[in-house]
Amino acid sequence: KFKGVIYVKNGSSFSDGAQIIVKADGKTIYTSPEITKISKPISFDLDITGCYDLQIINVTGNRYVVVGDAGFYQ
Repeated sequence: KFKGVIYVKNGSSFSDGAQIIVKADGKTIYTSPEITKISKPISFDLDITGCYDLQIINVTGNRYVVVGDAGFYQ
């Protein structure tokens, strides 16, 4: 499992929303809801059994989105 929290860092100046996707071996396994600087953090818990290539992609460009408190668990 891959678990974590997505949030926008305090003090960020952008007003538009941001979004990330997580890909495992080229397949999208998670698309986050749009998050803004006033959104509450979003927790995720993903099954990545058998995954060899894990990617976390900020699909909204240069907007600052943080993946925090993240880790790999059994």
